[in-house]
Amino acid sequence: MLDIKLIREQPDLVKTAAKNKRYDPGKVDEAIQLDERRRKLLLEIESLRSKRNGLTKDDLEKGKEIKTKLKALEPELKEVEEKLDIVMRQIPNIPFDDIPVGK
Repeated sequence: MLDIKLIREQPDLVKTAAKNKRYDPGKVDEAIQLDERRRKLLLEIESLRSKRNGLTKDDLEKGKEIKTKLKALEPELKEVEEKLDIVMRQIPNIPFDDIPVGK
């Protein structure tokens, strides 16, 4: 499986490799979109957790709000990560330059 960083940084290279291997190059775009969504969710969850950790006993109401937000976001993150894993497995490795394109 390719590294998501490579897919993010060189999507055209990965799309060309997928096309040459007769795979769907659209999976590269799908992986990038899922990765962006995953990264946004991770940032949001991390931000909420740091806010929750900074609360005192006097801020019980805010703590409850943050807890409910986290309960909504964490399953969504898990779902996005599972979808990303499935899509990443459908993207082939990049062949060497000296390998001819097959039929």
